[in-house]
Formats: sequence, C-alpha cells, structure tokens
Amino acid sequence: MTAIMTAAQGDRLARELGGKLTEVAHSSPSQMNTDSDCSRKHFFNKRMGITTPTHPAAALGSRTHDVLDTRLATLKWPTDPALQREVEIGRGGFGYLPANIDTLAKSIESEMRLEISALPIIGRVDLLLESLRLIIDHKTTSSRRWAKTPTQLLKDAQAIVYSMWAKLVLGWAHPIRFQHVGYLTRGQPGGFCNEVQWRQEALLVAWDRIDAQVRRMHANTRGFDPGAVTPNWDSCGKYGGCPFTAQCAKVSRAGTSKTANTTRGGLDMLLEDTLLAGLGNKKKKDAQAEEEQFGKVAKLPPKGAVAPGSLPPATSPEGSMAEVLKDAAPAETAQAADPALLTQMSIPPAAPAPTEEETPDPGAVNPPDAPKTAKAAKKPRKAATRKPTGTLYIGCVPVGQKVVTLEEITEPLLAGIAEEKGKAHYLAVEFGKWKGPFSAALVSWLDANPLPKALVIMPHAPCASVAAEVLRPRFPNVVERLG
Repeated sequence: MTAIMTAAQGDRLARELGGKLTEVAHSSPSQMNTDSDCSRKHFFNKRMGITTPTHPAAALGSRTHDVLDTRLATLKWPTDPALQREVEIGRGGFGYLPANIDTLAKSIESEMRLEISALPIIGRVDLLLESLRLIIDHKTTSSRRWAKTPTQLLKDAQAIVYSMWAKLVLGWAHPIRFQHVGYLTRGQPGGFCNEVQWRQEALLVAWDRIDAQVRRMHANTRGFDPGAVTPNWDSCGKYGGCPFTAQCAKVSRAGTSKTANTTRGGLDMLLEDTLLAGLGNKKKKDAQAEEEQFGKVAKLPPKGAVAPGSLPPATSPEGSMAEVLKDAAPAETAQAADPALLTQMSIPPAAPAPTEEETPDPGAVNPPDAPKTAKAAKKPRKAATRKPTGTLYIGCVPVGQKVVTLEEITEPLLAGIAEEKGKAHYLAVEFGKWKGPFSAALVSWLDANPLPKALVIMPHAPCASVAAEVLRPRFPNVVERLG
C-alpha cells in the first residue's frame, strides 16, 4: 500500500512542478467550475499553487467589464481610443439590460461572501438591481453557441451561489432572478440574455449540490498528493488543452498514490447525478444540437402528467424545479424537454419480510401417529414479536405503490431547528451546527412513529445525505439507484 504523502513531501513536489503548496481558505464559483471540469486541475492550481497564463480572450473580457462598469456608473461610454473595440462590444449587448437601467438604483461590482458550507465562498457580483430582485452577470463570448442556456443555468454554480447570497445575506424574497447578459466579441457586435428564476424549494435543492461539491473540494485540498485526486481524462483536450498536462504526466510517472479520494462516492456522487438537476445535461452534444438548444428553456410536463415511457412522478414540494422552469424565460425561448431525461428509474417494491404470525407453527399440527380424533396438545407459543417492515428507496421510486417522501418528514423538523436557533432558515445556521440537532430530531421521530412502508429519498432533497445515514439502519430493505 502506498504511503500517504506528508506536508513536506507535498511542498517539495509542488516546487518541483513549478508551484508552492498553498492553503485553500475559500472557494468561488470559478473554482467550482474548474473542479467540475477536473478535480486534479483544481488541485494543481489552488492547492499546489501552479499559476496559468491569462488567455487573451479573458483579458478582453476583463477590459469589456471595466467599460461596462464605467457606462453604468457615469452614464457615458469611455472615450479612450485604446478601448474602442471594448466599447463596440459593450454597446452590442447593452440593449439586453433592463430598458430603464439608467434610472434604476443599482450596485456595481459588489463583494459577495457566503459562509454556510465547508469553505467560505467569495465572488464579485457585476450588477445588482434590488428593486427587480435581479442579479446580472456580464458574459463576453465569441459565439452564442458557448452561452449557457436557461436550463444549464439551473446547475450553474455562479447562478446558485449568488442567488443564495441574495436570499440569506441581502434578504431578498422569492422569486430571485439571475441573468447572463452576453456580449459577442467576434463578427458583428451583438448580445443576448438568458435568465433563470428561483423559487425557494428549487434554490435549496440546487444549493445541496453546491454544498456537496464544496465539501468534496475541501476534503481534496486538505491533502498533499495530486495523485490521490481523481482526474477527468475527458477534459485533457478541452479549451485548447489542459495547462497542467506536463505536471499530470509527471505525477503519473512518479508513481504517486493512485487511490482516488472517496469523498465523491455515496450520496455526494448521487447529489451530482440527480434526476432534476440533470435536466438538459447530455455529456456529449454535437455543435448542431447546442446551436438548436441555445436560448431555450426545457419545460416539464404539466403537474400530474407523465412523460412518455416514464413512471408517475413522486409528489414534490411546492416551488419545485418544474415551477422554476415554468417561469424561467420568455415564451419565445420555450423548448420541449427530452422525455428521456424526465424518466425515473423503476424498481419493483421489495417484498416485506414475513412476520412470525404468518409463519406456520409446527406445534399446531397433529403428530403422524396420533389418532385423527384426538387433538394434539399445542406447544405454548412465544409472544409474537413483529419484525420491522418497510423499504427505503434512495434515488428511485417504486412502481404502483404509495410512498412517503423524505421532505414530508424533514420539513417540520428543519423548521423547528431554524426557529430554535433564531434563524429564518436552517441553512442560515452556522455551518455544521444544524446537522446534530437534525439527526437527533429524526431519530426521535422514528422512535415515535411507525416506519413508512415505502420511504423515498431523492438525493436532491434537503439533508438527504444526513438523513440517509440515520435511516439506513432502521429499514430492513434498502433499494438504491447505482450509477
């Protein structure tokens, strides 16, 4: 078994690779995007302190942001001839901002900090319009095909984090709107706008995924060995090639630990692979499919309807992802969702274990050599003890069976914890301080109530991972979706 790398060894390796071992004290949406692309790339950049050169497109985008900030603050475009191209790019998309943008109260380049996960999350918000409950992020891009669609914004780290910050720190009410306003950097100046509107429940569902990712990133960056961080080999050739290809190859040749971090397994992995969060996420899309999908929002079937070939959906709380999608974008950008993406996994319900009352008693049968007219004396029976019955379904829904969802049990428990801590919502409680009380409250509920015959935990549900740890030992049957 390969020895675990020490801090001194990790620092020496970082210097050999051209960096310096660095403590990762915070996260950010851009870091999450890098980690989603490849966890080892994020480790090289942030933990081992290996810097990368600024891409010319990123530098152009930064200058265009500065030009837009000047226009919004002073109501005038810069007149510096050196910024003529940036001004043209900014003008091309400026019309996609709200029509009365110059008269609205606004906050430009606001500092964002959110401390409700394993690491503080920081960022800078381009534009806040509190009167509209609208967050705007300027995006420069060479082509519309690279823009994130409203459906993709439902999984976008920046959209989720900034909206949760507006909810918990700024105190905004729902629905909270998040927009990407785009500015084209090639060809004729132009722009676009894609928007998502967050209802409370959908935002909490999305946040659970972010929280799981930050916890995994925190666990990864506490180590010292890049070889212990799982790479994504499919990303090596993306965006013109990974800047850490040479370092990654050197680590592999050096024979450092090939044991991948396990924090991505179990419920954390399921949190990244939920049915709702996976809407519109096809790993391999050709350019034509991306072009067709641009600027369009997936629409779920009406409430109570069933997608072709799918099971009846489990009852979802008010304010679900379907409601977000319904309100997410203008009607002219509507698109029907792929029914295959809405199909839930079907698993027949597990048969309950037989109880002692259902088991024939050998003592109740006449002995073979006794006269048929004589009644055999029955052996005294022990008091029947009913074994617990019920099935826990994780990430799947049984066919043709009435189910209880986790939210039906946890919603009042979480509300009670938030009230006890004097907070508007349990996520506003200091990180980690709600998990112990929640586990204790769930255990008390289980002790006082019979087990549901079929309890469904969808991994996107609030506190899914914590609840699963408590519920697994209680149920004699557990059916879990794998992969």
